[in-house]
Amino acid sequence: MGLFYINLCNFAAQQPEVTEEMRSWMSLLKNMQAMNEEDYRKQEGIFRELMDECRIEKLDTMEKENYEKSILEYEDVREAVEYAKELSFAEGVEKGMKKGMAQGVRNGLLQAAANLLKMGISIADVVKATGLNEEEVRELKAEN
Repeated sequence: MGLFYINLCNFAAQQPEVTEEMRSWMSLLKNMQAMNEEDYRKQEGIFRELMDECRIEKLDTMEKENYEKSILEYEDVREAVEYAKELSFAEGVEKGMKKGMAQGVRNGLLQAAANLLKMGISIADVVKATGLNEEEVRELKAEN
């Protein structure tokens, strides 16, 4: 790891290529000497990130390669899990829609059969008209 001296006073944070994250880092580094304990707690994530980067930088070449490989493997697994979640959600929605539509059709047939029975149509004719079985039509007639 090399040591660099950077004069942050000379940085122009208004340049278009300077990201918000870079501005945060510059501000943190510029004002570090004036920070109190509460300020450090507020910036804990940034310091943790800095410490992680320092730890990674101290690794030898083989360790860095293994670390980077493990990060890539982790990302691959995470993306595969996300894809599987999205796929299973889509399949669940599709199955739910089909089931709901089938139930809606069945409810419509039962309602039509009940209406036909109220009109005095015979059980045999209601079975023919709706495609329901005779037992279902008899149960409907008994309910009404």
